[in-house]
Amino acid sequence: MSVPEREVIQIARSALQSTLRRGVARVPRSVSPALTARRAGVFVTVLKQGRLRACWGTLEPQQANLAAEIVAAAQGVCTRDKRFPPLRSEEAGRLRLIVTVVLTPPEPAAPARVHPRDHGVLVRSGTRSAVVLPHEGRTVRRMLMLARQKAGIAPAEPLEIFTFRVQTISD
Repeated sequence: MSVPEREVIQIARSALQSTLRRGVARVPRSVSPALTARRAGVFVTVLKQGRLRACWGTLEPQQANLAAEIVAAAQGVCTRDKRFPPLRSEEAGRLRLIVTVVLTPPEPAAPARVHPRDHGVLVRSGTRSAVVLPHEGRTVRRMLMLARQKAGIAPAEPLEIFTFRVQTISD
């Protein structure tokens, strides 16, 4: 099921800007039923000059609805990605947003069944895990390599692979 792309980006950008300016963001008063009648995990990815600046989100919904999930992920991307320093308000106008809506729960998959344009990948080895979204890797090999790096899983270590379908929306 598809979501209204323009509205998703507007909500994410507004929440990001509000969080950077005031430290808080809210779901807009007027939101389409497509975003209030369902729940889904969401990731917000921020690019600056074409390079990853921060990413934050969840595979499973944590909020009351999809609109609230978008706002929460946009707030999280400002400060919670520990790989990067917190976003600053002066960066807001120069950031490109990608919102990834998780459409299906993760399911076990063999590498041959991963479709990089349509699937996100969750990898796990023991207690370590990582998620790679479709826009992060163009090939299965690259996605798995990135996931191993993120999780600190060595190339020789066994790996459980899960895939999930997504809708990727960018501004």
